[in-house]
Amino acid sequence: MGATVTSGSLFSISFTKQQARTTVVQSAIAFVRDDGAYSPPIACARDESTTQAPYTISMHSAWGIMRAEWRGNTLYEFAKGRRVNAVMLFRTGFDLPGVGCEPLSTQIDWARPPSPTEGAVFPANADQRVDVVLDWFIQQ
Repeated sequence: MGATVTSGSLFSISFTKQQARTTVVQSAIAFVRDDGAYSPPIACARDESTTQAPYTISMHSAWGIMRAEWRGNTLYEFAKGRRVNAVMLFRTGFDLPGVGCEPLSTQIDWARPPSPTEGAVFPANADQRVDVVLDWFIQQ
C-alpha cells in the first residue's frame, strides 16, 4: 500500500534512461489514475543529443507541492480521493516531427503554467514508456 499525499506534501518523481545514441529524445511525464485516465502533463522535454558516446543517459524529473503550485494543483484536481501512479512517455529518433513536447503531450508554457485541468498526454504517440507504481492516495 502506497502513501497518502495530503495538502502541503512535497513529491518528486525521477526517471533515468540509458539508450543507444539518438539525435532527438522527446519525453512527457503524467499521472495515471486508478481508473486508467491520464493527467495533463506535469513535465515535458525535447532534447537533442550531440554526444559521440555509443549511448546517452537521460534524467527526467518532476516535483511539486500538493495544492501549493501548479504541478501539485494538477495532481490534486486530477486525483483527489483516488489512487495514482506515474508514467513517462518517450519518443526517440533521428528526425522526429513536432516541436517542443508535441506530439507526446500538449505544450507547456513555462511563463504561464497551465491550470490543473489544461493539457493532455498522448500515450499512443510514444514508442516507449516507463510505468512507475506509486500507489499514492490523494487525500481530499
